[in-house]
Formats: sequence, structure tokens, C-alpha cells
Amino acid sequence: MELSAPPYSNDVNAKGWRLEVDCLAWERSDGWTLLAESERPFLMMIVWQAWRQIPCGTLPESDLLLSRLAGLEANRWHDLKPRILSDWILAANHRYYHPLLIERVL
Repeated sequence: MELSAPPYSNDVNAKGWRLEVDCLAWERSDGWTLLAESERPFLMMIVWQAWRQIPCGTLPESDLLLSRLAGLEANRWHDLKPRILSDWILAANHRYYHPLLIERVL
């Protein structure tokens, strides 16, 4: 499977940009819907951590890094990963992008 090109440059940095969260849009996302109520804070932690990455709004491909960014032990991360990342797209630069964050960055 060929990965798509990243939607924006690899050097985009938030540099203090405020992350405005569209709560209704996130609540309509597959990830939110698939997660139990007690698991949803991990999705929001990942969103917040993605905003702080370079490029802004992305996540690394590494499961170890993702588990640490989510604040989860590796085995718990592996259980939640398919649901948390259900809306995220892996690009050719081996970073995950979410459509709602792409919209915010652009």
C-alpha cells in the first residue's frame, strides 16, 4: 500500500498557536464513538500531544512513542490503538494526520 503525501510541510510548528477544539466534530468522529467513555480522555491527550509535535497536528508512527504520548502502558496502548487512531491517516513521512487537525493547521 502506497502512503499519501503529507498534507502540509514537515516543518510546520504551532509556535504558540492556540488549539481550538471543535467538540461536536470530535464527538462525531469514529474514534470518539468507538471508545468507551472512560477511554476518551486518551484520545484527547493524543490530540493535544499531536498539536505540540513538528509538524504540528501529527503523531509519530512508533507504538512506543504513541503509548508514551497517550500516557498509557504499552499493552493498554495496543488494546486502544485501533480505536484511538481509527480516523488518523498515516502519510508517506510516517506521521499520522487527523482530518480535524489538518483543517486547524491549514
